[in-house]
Amino acid sequence: MYRLSEVQNSKELNFPHLFWKVEKSQLLEEFHRQSLEIYTDRDITHYAFLSASDCVDVLSETEPTFNNLIKADDVWLKEF
Repeated sequence: MYRLSEVQNSKELNFPHLFWKVEKSQLLEEFHRQSLEIYTDRDITHYAFLSASDCVDVLSETEPTFNNLIKADDVWLKEF
């Protein structure tokens, strides 16, 4: 497993980095097993997104992208 983005400052090292690309993933192996290996010809990657209270695992053919959001009038908007 390795980070998807650079650590910007030493404060970010206090908690494990939030975005990970998982190598030799047991989740991906189990996905292929349960789907009868019909997707083994696809280049699927396991990504893990961590917070203090949650872990979200994503299997995807494309690398995720991240956008900054700002809140305006109780609506989240993409920051440009």
